[in-house]
This record gives sequence, C-alpha cells and structure tokens, in this order.
Amino acid sequence: MKITFISKIFLLTIILISCESENPIATETGNGKIVVNANVDKGIIYVDEKFTGKFTPDTLELFAVKHLIKVRKEGYFSEQKEIAIKKDEVISEIFILTKNNLSKNVLLETFTNSGCDSCKNSNELFSNLMNKYPQRLFILNHPTRYPNQNDPMNLEVMEDVNKRLEYYIFFDVPQYVIDGNKNNLIEITINEQLNKLTKLEITVIDSLISGDGLTIDVFLDVYDLDEIDFSSLVLRIALIENSIIFETPPGTNGQKEFNYILRGMIPDYKGISLAGIDKVGRAKFAKFMLLKPR
Repeated sequence: MKITFISKIFLLTIILISCESENPIATETGNGKIVVNANVDKGIIYVDEKFTGKFTPDTLELFAVKHLIKVRKEGYFSEQKEIAIKKDEVISEIFILTKNNLSKNVLLETFTNSGCDSCKNSNELFSNLMNKYPQRLFILNHPTRYPNQNDPMNLEVMEDVNKRLEYYIFFDVPQYVIDGNKNNLIEITINEQLNKLTKLEITVIDSLISGDGLTIDVFLDVYDLDEIDFSSLVLRIALIENSIIFETPPGTNGQKEFNYILRGMIPDYKGISLAGIDKVGRAKFAKFMLLKPR
C-alpha cells in the first residue's frame, strides 16, 4: 500500500531564502538608483514588502541603505534579494523567475447516506471521476447518518465523521466539499480548481516495518512564499480504505460496498500547524509510526 498525496516527487535542491528582512539600516545618507531587470517583462517590483507601482524593466531611486527587493509575476515563482543601495551610484540587478509548472490536485470530500436514493450511484460517480482525473483527484468519503445506528460501517467511522460534520457545520446529506468549499457542481468546480497553480507540494510515503508496524514520512516542498499564509494552514494525513465490503450489513438498504472511506487521521483530527514555515526549500516535515495497523 502506498499513500501519495502528490503524484510526483520533486528532487530539486533549493537554496533556502529567508522571507524576513531586517529594518533598513542607513549606511550613508542620500539616495542611489537601481535598474531592476528580469527574464520576464512586466514583473511586479516590491521594495521592503511594499508594491512600488513599477514593473520590470525599470529604475528605482531609493534611500542609500540595504533593501529587500522582490520581483513577482503570475505563473512564475518570485525571486527576492537583499541589495545595498549606495549614495549617488547606479547599480543594475537581474532577477530570474522560474516558470511555475506545478500541477494542483483536488480533494473531494463527500458525506453520503446509504438510505437516500440520490446516494445509490455514489460508487459509480467516484469511479468515473477517478478515471477522468487520474492522480489529480483524491476522494475522502464520510458515510454518515444511517437509518440503523448499529450499522457496522457507521460504527467503524462514526467518531471521525461526526467531527468532520461539525467542522463544516452540515445538517443534511448528501453534501460535497471540494478543496474545503461546499459545492454540488462537482465536475465544473474540479476543473476550475485543477486550472489553478500551487506553490508547494506535500509528499506522503509509507512503508511497512517487518509486517508489524507502519512508518509514514511527510515531505514538504515550498517553492514560493508569496500569498501563502502558513499560520492558517494545518496538515492532516487521512488514512483511506479504497474498498470495504460487508457481507450482511444490517440497516443499509442492501448496500455492501463502500469506497474511499476515511479510517482515521494522523496524528489526530486536529492535525499539525504549518505556522513555523518561513523558508523556501524541502524539509522532512514529520514522521509517524503506527504499531500493528489494522
């Protein structure tokens, strides 16, 4: 079994760049100029995290201190440099922006009730979607609110499903959540999300240890810090069983097979905060070990 959140593992070595800049310290009085060039036209120029209103190529007149200068453009990874401006001098700097070719993946969460007519074809729907969007769509199914509370599938996942329902404040089923937003226009929304760019990758690799334990390594590749608020992000690892079959499930109106079922979250439902991330690069973010997993 291999659980992979991102289908491709990038083995790029990335120079770590701090996203924080110290307050400018004057080295001498007066102003200097810098000619900002880039390998792309109309790159947006920022100085000390503030938009200058200028685009590459252009010349800026700045106070003669060290400044954090950044160039960014939609569809590219930004680049920033700390550059010392000298009084009455004109310097030139070239910024190299790399094309963003990362493919964004989509998470489809569904809350289904085996007793409702509109849920009977859910397995066929999931199968068609997975075939249409291979390696880019991930399904997390939360079967819930069965007519019989003793339903074996309900008992298996009740705790995690109830917590997820509380998280989204859902009071009726079925419901579909695409990348965290409630939406029943499934294919339209999936296509819209797949066309968006991402600036980071999460890779989850698991391996068995002598058949008695399971180790899970999580790698995080951050390619650009722009417009990512890591302080508001939480990493949760979902263990999903692709297919569960009950021979005689009572109270499920004859439904025996359940697909893409959540079996638990690691390390728990609360997850791990990503607030400490402040650099570009790859890191082995976390490691978990499960003893005698079911």
